[in-house]
Amino acid sequence: MKEQELINALETYKEQMSPSRNYAHQVLSQREGEVPKMKKKAAFSLVMAFVLMFLAVATAYALLPRKTTYDTFGSWSYLEGVLYYQTPDDKRATPILEDENILFLSADDQMLYYVTKGEKGKVIRSVMNNGLSLYPERAINTKYNVRDFQMSDGTAYILAHTNQGKGVIYALHPLDSSIPDWKLQGEGWENINNIAFCIHEDRLYAYSTEDGGTLASLSIGIDDHCHIVLVPGLSSLCYGYEKEGEEHLFALSEGKLVIVNAATGAKYDTGEKLPSGAAQVVRNHTSIFVNDDEGSLLASYDANKLSGQKELRRLYVVNDVNFGHGTMADALPLFHEKYPDVEVVPRQINDSRKLATELMAGNNCDIYLYGDFDLMPTYAELLKNGAVIELTHEPAFEALRDDYRDVWPMMSTNGRQYGWIYNYTVHLMWTNPEIAAQIGWEIPTGVWTYADFDALTEKVIAYNKTAEAPIFLMPEEHVHYFLSNFDALNVDYYQGTHALNSKAHVDMLRRIVYLKENNLLSTEKFEDFGKHARLASNTLMQFCSVGGLGSMGDKTMLLPPVENAQNPRYTFQTQSFLISANSPMKEEAVYLLACMAHPEIEGMGYNGQMLKDKSRYRIRDNSQAIALGIQKPLSEQNEYLLNFALEHAVVWDEALEVTRSKYGYYDAGNKPTIFEMLLNGSLSPEEYAAIRTEQMNMYLGE
Repeated sequence: MKEQELINALETYKEQMSPSRNYAHQVLSQREGEVPKMKKKAAFSLVMAFVLMFLAVATAYALLPRKTTYDTFGSWSYLEGVLYYQTPDDKRATPILEDENILFLSADDQMLYYVTKGEKGKVIRSVMNNGLSLYPERAINTKYNVRDFQMSDGTAYILAHTNQGKGVIYALHPLDSSIPDWKLQGEGWENINNIAFCIHEDRLYAYSTEDGGTLASLSIGIDDHCHIVLVPGLSSLCYGYEKEGEEHLFALSEGKLVIVNAATGAKYDTGEKLPSGAAQVVRNHTSIFVNDDEGSLLASYDANKLSGQKELRRLYVVNDVNFGHGTMADALPLFHEKYPDVEVVPRQINDSRKLATELMAGNNCDIYLYGDFDLMPTYAELLKNGAVIELTHEPAFEALRDDYRDVWPMMSTNGRQYGWIYNYTVHLMWTNPEIAAQIGWEIPTGVWTYADFDALTEKVIAYNKTAEAPIFLMPEEHVHYFLSNFDALNVDYYQGTHALNSKAHVDMLRRIVYLKENNLLSTEKFEDFGKHARLASNTLMQFCSVGGLGSMGDKTMLLPPVENAQNPRYTFQTQSFLISANSPMKEEAVYLLACMAHPEIEGMGYNGQMLKDKSRYRIRDNSQAIALGIQKPLSEQNEYLLNFALEHAVVWDEALEVTRSKYGYYDAGNKPTIFEMLLNGSLSPEEYAAIRTEQMNMYLGE
């Protein structure tokens, strides 16, 4: 693929995103208060949120407001009432918001959480680096005199003075104050008089002034065994590194930057002279930062050099917003068993020209998290034009195939595997069983066809002729799913072929028009995802984008109708990790994706059965999420439907120009879209199909 072509496609994407396909964009810009539920193991990440990347805390019991914090891709700073964000590539920091009362900052993925003063006391608020806030503020109980604050993997941690004592560490749900806070506990650990703490992966490290200075380490939420060692004179700490099976921390101690062995309590001087006023030590992926007691940066150091490690080769992973936890983090220990000298480094590239250039050059862009949400060139086009490497015959992946069900089409085109799946949504249908019973329709429990759907249409039409309150078959805004499914099956970007001029396409269009002509499409506006999701009023069914088992619960779901009952295919939208064909680290990149696909890693969370043997999943239900009120119990039928769809998947992977030709404007000005013209009768199905055929021929012929 030519570099300029990719640049142009990326620029087009930034200028004209299709709201019908860009689910993530819709969530961020229109659904304030809701969270996208599409991560492969997102349900369990939200429930078992006990991981913290790093944390620096106060000296003794003096409150040290955090005015600088670091996420995976950049830094947040707070100065003179203004909150700023800056990446290493930015020439200057970008102002995000104004707030005169911010006390603490803490980044969690791409979300910045901060403690500030509300109308009735301290509250937790959040904001993204684009200025959007997804969540309402969360009040902090007035019993807490908060001395430090940190977010990790969706959980808030505070060090506070309470009536139970000074320096106690608590965990809080950051969104819902009705969920009880809990005091962290460990065998032999009092959790009192703590002045510093940090959390790395599943382990808490807390430093207390008890007994002249003790460092406690324990696994959060796994067991209550606690390891305690004596370490005098520490005042602030953050996680450092693992060496020979033992964890090491960076800490401030009596004016020095030291390394502490958490297993033995041994303390080592790094030899670095600290600047005057050093009070806090924090870190990001590669650097150690020393701040003053106001949270302002005084000095920074290369973490690898401080820890005495040799310089590592670097494998860059671009735009994985969950880097640091989840599947990638789970796979890194396995990866480092073979490649201990390779440092896996996260990057975020939002500028389309820069991303296109570095993808093609293989410049610090080895693995890229890609998805049809990007509205960039399709997976098939990237593979066809040699922009990404094929994984089909890579030995590391061939060794895994016998462990998996037939889910490979979710990350393949024409039988050629282009990546490893990160997350997905599948188009299923949500049905109102009361209306189904009312019209005498037996809801299908498995595969059903368009012929069956047409018969259902006639049944509803007949019912409405005599009904006091006619019903709708589905929402009007959902009929485009029929077109998406048709295109997923009949447009081949790899071979450059399509069937938009076929009788089957025209028949599908006639089916949609027939629903409109018979007043079977509801135009009601309603929430169709998230915790406020509901069925449209007086409507039999609607499509539903399902991002895993957690979003289904006990709803009455069914598979969408298909053309061929002997070869059913169900439409998936996916995000996958791809490897740049120009990466200098291809071998290492392939192995990292294979580690992510390893059954032991896949088996850490069950959100649809990818593995043949379900017993290999450590968690096989959503009981934790149910206990917290996040999800409802999952029905066996819904689990069956999702797992059936996983083995009969077809990826809806569509180019931006194609989406525009399907739904875009027929002419300049404010005329209706060609799809609206189809529905209102201004265009016949044959005319609509002819327009799309001409435009598709132009696209594939370019």
